[in-house]
Amino acid sequence: PTLVVHGTADELVPVSNGHMLARLIPGAQLHLLEGAGHMFFWEAPGDAAALVAGFAERHSGGLTTNRSAPA
Repeated sequence: PTLVVHGTADELVPVSNGHMLARLIPGAQLHLLEGAGHMFFWEAPGDAAALVAGFAERHSGGLTTNRSAPA
């Protein structure tokens, strides 16, 4: 599974590139973060983290549990 995330206000890489990338990867899912720029993970950290975590959870087969590091 592939998640393509792109900010709609990205001034470095046009949002059309996000659309093209998602179109070229079979089965890819595109999510646009409205108003976010190239550093969407910095500009909208809560939204970006929730988006990636939700995608990982839906596509992990239940393998994304909160595990602590070995002692």
